Amino acid sequence: MFDTLLFDARYALRTLAARPGFTATVLLTLALAIGVNTLVFSLIDGIYLKALPYRDDAALIDLSNNYAKSGPQRAGVSIPDYIDRRSGVPALTDSALYTEASVNLALDGAPERLRGMRVTPSLFSTLGVGPSLGRTFTDDEAEVGNDKVVVLSQALWRGAFNGDPAVIGRTIRLNDENHRVIGVMPDGFMFPDRDVQLYLPFAFTQAQKDDRQRGQEFSDSVARLAPGADAAQVKAQCDAIIARNAERIGATDADGAGFRAYIQSSGFTVAVQPLRTLMAGDHAGVLFLLQGAVTLVLLIACANIANLLLTRLSSRQKELSVRTALGAGRARIARQLLIEALLLALGGGAAGLVVAFASAHLVTGSGLLPDWITITPDARVLGFAFAVSLLAGLLFGLFPTLSTAVFNPQQALREAGRLGGGGRGARRTRNALVIVQLALAVALLAGSGLLLRSFAKVLDENPGFQSSGVLTAGITLPAMKYADKAAKARAFARVLDDVRKLPGVTAAGVVDGMPFTGYAGESFTIEGRPPVGQPPHGHVLSVDEDYFKVMGIPLLSGRVFSRADWDTAAQVVVIDEMFAHKHFPAGDAVG
Repeated sequence: MFDTLLFDARYALRTLAARPGFTATVLLTLALAIGVNTLVFSLIDGIYLKALPYRDDAALIDLSNNYAKSGPQRAGVSIPDYIDRRSGVPALTDSALYTEASVNLALDGAPERLRGMRVTPSLFSTLGVGPSLGRTFTDDEAEVGNDKVVVLSQALWRGAFNGDPAVIGRTIRLNDENHRVIGVMPDGFMFPDRDVQLYLPFAFTQAQKDDRQRGQEFSDSVARLAPGADAAQVKAQCDAIIARNAERIGATDADGAGFRAYIQSSGFTVAVQPLRTLMAGDHAGVLFLLQGAVTLVLLIACANIANLLLTRLSSRQKELSVRTALGAGRARIARQLLIEALLLALGGGAAGLVVAFASAHLVTGSGLLPDWITITPDARVLGFAFAVSLLAGLLFGLFPTLSTAVFNPQQALREAGRLGGGGRGARRTRNALVIVQLALAVALLAGSGLLLRSFAKVLDENPGFQSSGVLTAGITLPAMKYADKAAKARAFARVLDDVRKLPGVTAAGVVDGMPFTGYAGESFTIEGRPPVGQPPHGHVLSVDEDYFKVMGIPLLSGRVFSRADWDTAAQVVVIDEMFAHKHFPAGDAVG
């Protein structure tokens, strides 16, 4: 049996090699169709299926504050909230708190700005990842005054320190302060993304642990579920802590009573989601839509190839008749044709893998996906490509195998002589395949047209500002050198004055958050209007007097800020048109 299959495979290869134009056309068609299917699946695999670089990553969750009735559905976590949950939630075995920390690294040359994270020492045990060199933080090093230590990422260690193991114990300057390097994380580790280059201890001051710091939600929390625990248990136990705190603080004084009322009116609770969901972002719908679209492309390709095979079969009817006359059974001829189709499919699948991974570099470099995504030919992707190739081969190989030319080659030969084109059966099959192709193509074109129309509408939508010709730069002022708001204001004023003098610059402004990147939220009240129910919530940006000019945002009434408003005693605000229509329908917002 094996010898017979081997003979049929060799014969199929000779037959395909004898028609190089036909074979190349089929292989190219399959390479594109299978390639795009494999590419989209590799994206789904990299984002949603491939294990994150942490121990038992399915047990890791993101914990965040949630204001179900009045505010953001995912806020940060305050330090007192984290302390409560770390010690008071049995459904968690470990948890950690982390927040952004941009630093300047001064080595031999000019200072380099790095993106870092301040993390509690429990981060590494929560994630289940240890260092490749040295160690991570101890609890003592998360105390104010003992926190001048740093753990490097693998990329920073190799790039800035040439992968020197002697870096452990070395003192480096971060934000004009000495820090001792105590560890290097392993290759492949990243948290929360690959841009983070170093980790610093998150040291809490006594003031930050106080109840009055509840609501200062500038950090994020990651936790590990206990064995057998689930998200519902975590949420129930966290909500019980919130209720106890509301009663305890509410019984202290008037401010405490106000805190309790706000907790109740805002629907303050905890949001729990898998860490992967947070890191992956909202891409699932788009990716599965793309997978459906490229599946249609593959079906169209299969119908097209089946038509080509049927057309080619009509020219092989004499060959098939001779083989039948010499004793070849129908099953043997059908198997021969099916082997040819499967060889074409496997060749197209191999070429499709090349197309997929060549295109993957373009997709991952586009900036449209999370930067921690890596697309590599792992077992799932290779298995998917192999399975798709086999299914495609069976699909387009089925029609020639079941045609009249196989089951009754003499009749097909007589009909071909009278009618041409391989006889009535072949014509009917080809016509059916053409109808299938047209139906699939129309469905694909209709979906693509709707998608393009929606995209065009998005591009036409006015975001409220003009981004053309606007350049951005991030600035972080070290807290040690710029201790108060006045010092920071003076520094920003000097920077802006210098930038405005640069050739080609027409305006320069400062803002504490770029559009569409998330803003700080604040609850507010309006003078003379007693609050009814929970207070409303709004997004807030801190900007200077030239921000609106830089962004091309028109002023509808009143005035924008002036340099005099930089005085911290000034209490002025600019609202947008939607806010004015909602809260000041009479047009009396200014003043």
